[in-house]
Amino acid sequence: MNIELFDPKTQGRFRELAKLVQEARALGVNHGTALADAIAALKRQIKRASVPEGMERFELTQDRGPTIEFTGRQIADTSFQTRGVDPMNITFTIYETEGGALVGLHESEPAERNGYVSARVHVVEAGDDPAAMRREIMDLFGWDDRARSMFKKLGWTLRQELA
Repeated sequence: MNIELFDPKTQGRFRELAKLVQEARALGVNHGTALADAIAALKRQIKRASVPEGMERFELTQDRGPTIEFTGRQIADTSFQTRGVDPMNITFTIYETEGGALVGLHESEPAERNGYVSARVHVVEAGDDPAAMRREIMDLFGWDDRARSMFKKLGWTLRQELA
């Protein structure tokens, strides 16, 4: 690759990277992992920069599990506060990815005190049965009445036909 095609700042970074790779090899350091991380980071930036119209780039961080990144659109959400001794602010959000998968996000945090925000994400890969995909998202929301209302606003049915 001819690095002369790039601007001077980028050329300097390429040269620095090449020098570091040579140094790592000489010391017996596994540089493949660092290069793979750099390539993955560059691919993420390319995806963020090439978002189609009507879509957004989302990064959902959950308290247990991986951070979920995707290009898509938010199609529904609802928020409410539970009652009781320790009320919680609850938010349900549904996204649809560019590839047709559904992503559900369930967030909760204490309403009347400082506390931890709990976030759980469930991904349902695109499939042949949209109703089954929707039921999986509903499982994340515990079949709560507010989630049912959100589904009705989307025009989705929760009916399941058995053979």
